Amino acid sequence: MAKLLPPRYRPLKPNKGEKTVFKIFEDSEGTDDWFILNSLLQQKHIEKKYGEIDFLVLAPGYGIFCIEVKGSPYIKRTSDGRWQYFNSNHNLQYEKMESPFKQANSGMHSLKNYIGDKLGQFYKDLNYGYGVAFTMIDYTVSSPEEEDHMIYNSIKLDS
Repeated sequence: MAKLLPPRYRPLKPNKGEKTVFKIFEDSEGTDDWFILNSLLQQKHIEKKYGEIDFLVLAPGYGIFCIEVKGSPYIKRTSDGRWQYFNSNHNLQYEKMESPFKQANSGMHSLKNYIGDKLGQFYKDLNYGYGVAFTMIDYTVSSPEEEDHMIYNSIKLDS
């Protein structure tokens, strides 16, 4: 089992999708030397005043990965590029102009810069990656900013 920080999922504002991913990591096998940080706040973000990485996975031998989690049962992309997130009653909960892939990407690059500044250039050259976990929908590739290996959807939950 991976080492989760914090060791229990108890945020001030619970998120069903994040809770699902936390449980998957909590039950994971072959990850004894991994460290997984949940809800990492970034004060030195490359594009915003601050940012957050839903899950930061430090996996020796594999790399450093940033995972954005979207736990809405209905997600729509509008023709003007907005991402809309709906609840189970199909009521709009919130929307963003930034895609979850862009969100994960900018979080990864912010982290990479931070690590490089603190520890040296060598650490910027480690294997970094990012992806998005859609825990309640069967999301598939739908734009050039995405590839299948970057998507963890409801179909892949048991793998």
